[in-house]
Amino acid sequence: MFDNNYRPHDEGDFLGERKETNQLKFYRSIGNWAEFGLYFSGGLALAFVPRLIPVPGIWVFYSLVNGVGFGYLVISYLGGDGDRRELGAIALALIAAAIGGHWDAVWRAVQYFLPHLLIGTALIVGFTLLLLPNRRDRI
Repeated sequence: MFDNNYRPHDEGDFLGERKETNQLKFYRSIGNWAEFGLYFSGGLALAFVPRLIPVPGIWVFYSLVNGVGFGYLVISYLGGDGDRRELGAIALALIAAAIGGHWDAVWRAVQYFLPHLLIGTALIVGFTLLLLPNRRDRI
C-alpha cells in the first residue's frame, strides 16, 4: 500500500490496465452531448431574454454576457487551460444558440446580403477575366 518513502501509490497501480468497454464509450459520448445541450439551451434561453423583456438596456446586458463568455473561451483556448475540443464545443453551442435565438434577424441579413454578394462576386470575376491578358498572345 505504501512505497519505501511511506507515500501511497498511485491509484493506477491498484487498478492495473482496464479495457474500455463499449458501454463506457457510450456513456462518455452521451456526457459530451449532454454538456453541449446544456450550453446550447442556456445560450438559447439567454438569447430569448431580450425578446421577452422589451427594455433597451437588456440588449447591452445580452451583449456583455456574450462578450464575457466568448472572451473567457478565447483566453482559455490561448492559455491552454482544459481540453481544446471541449472549448470548441462550448463555443459552437453558444454560437448556434445565438443564431437560433435570433434566427429571423439572421434570415433577414442573408436575404439582404446574398444578392449583394452574388453581384459583387460576378463583377469581380468578370473584371478579373477581362483584365487578364489573353493567353494566345504568349504562344
